[in-house]
Amino acid sequence: MKAAIAALALAAIGSCHAAPFCYDGEYRGCRCGEAYGYQLCQAEAYGACACGSTPGLVGGGAGGAAPGSFLAACKSNADCDSGFCGDFPSKGPHCTTSCKADADCPAPSTGCNPKGQCKIAD
Repeated sequence: MKAAIAALALAAIGSCHAAPFCYDGEYRGCRCGEAYGYQLCQAEAYGACACGSTPGLVGGGAGGAAPGSFLAACKSNADCDSGFCGDFPSKGPHCTTSCKADADCPAPSTGCNPKGQCKIAD
C-alpha cells in the first residue's frame, strides 16, 4: 500500500511542470542600502530594484509615488508630468493619463475607467 501511494505521488510530481519564478506584472519588495523599493516581474524574472517607489501606493509621501509621477497626488494639471490631474472620487485627485483601453495604462494601474483615465490600483 505504501509503495502504491509513493508511486502515485511520484507520478503526480513528475506530471507537473515547473512554475515560473514570477508572473509578469507582479511586484516584490527589495532593499537599496537603507532605502526600500520594489521590483517588477517581466519575462518571468524580477528586474532591478526601483528605490523609493511603491507601485499602487497613492497619496505620495514617504515611500509613495514621486511628486508629478504617474498616480501621485496632485492639485492641478501643472503638478503632473503627464499634464493630467484626474479626479478620483474615492481617492482624490492623482496624476494619470488618458486612455481608451486597459492596455493604454501602465502598471500599477488596473486599467482604463469609463471617464477615459487610467485607474488607481486598489
